[in-house]
Amino acid sequence: MAGLARFRPSPALIVASIALLVALGGTGYAAVAATAPPNSVNTAALKNGAVTNPKIAANAVTGSRVKNGSLQKADFAAGQIPAGPPGPAGPAGAQGPAGAAGAKGDAGNNSLVAFANVNGVGASPSIRSFGGQGTTGASVLSCGVGCFDVTFNGSYPGATSKDKIASFATADTDNYDWASTSLNASPVPTTSSITIRCWTLTGSTSPASVANRDFAVEVLVP
Repeated sequence: MAGLARFRPSPALIVASIALLVALGGTGYAAVAATAPPNSVNTAALKNGAVTNPKIAANAVTGSRVKNGSLQKADFAAGQIPAGPPGPAGPAGAQGPAGAAGAKGDAGNNSLVAFANVNGVGASPSIRSFGGQGTTGASVLSCGVGCFDVTFNGSYPGATSKDKIASFATADTDNYDWASTSLNASPVPTTSSITIRCWTLTGSTSPASVANRDFAVEVLVP
C-alpha cells in the first residue's frame, strides 16, 4: 500500500489517457448510430433538411405515404395528367365580319327575251301577263279576225334584224285550235322594241279557219 501511495502519474500520462478515452467514446457512438434499433430515431432526432433526395431509395415513397390533396399540377411531368371529360358548350360568340364577295357566276340562259299571255276573245285583245330577259312592257293590237300584233318593249341588244330573232305561239284552248307567228309580216325589230304578228286558228270548222282565240307568244334572241 505504501508503494501505491507513492505512485504519481506524470502529466504526459494523464494527457495520453484522456486522448484514449475520447477516441474510444467516438468509435462507440458511431457503432451505436450504425446499429440503431428500429423505431429508435424519431422526428425530434432529425435535423431540419437532413434527409435529401440521394438518401431516399428508389420507389421508397408510395401513394399511401403521400397526403391526400397535397400534390399539384406542377408536381407531375408533362402529359401525365389525363384530360377530363369535355365541359358544356359555351355561349355563342359575337358575329364575325362579313367575308369577301364570291366570284361572279356564269351567265344564265337569256335567249328568252320576251313572252306574253294574250286574251284574244274579248271585245278587244289585252295582255294578261308578260316577262322575259330585258322586257319592261308589252301591248297587243288587233289586225283583223284571228290576227294580233304583240309589241314588247325593253332592252334587246341582239335584236338587230329578223334573222336575229325567233318566235312561236300556241293557243290556250282545247278545241283543236292553234296559233302561229309570222316574222315576214312583222316589222323590223330594234334593240328597244320587238313586234310579232300572231295568228290564231280553229280546227272545229271544216276547213279550219282563223278565229279569235287566247294564245301565248314567245320571242328568243340568241
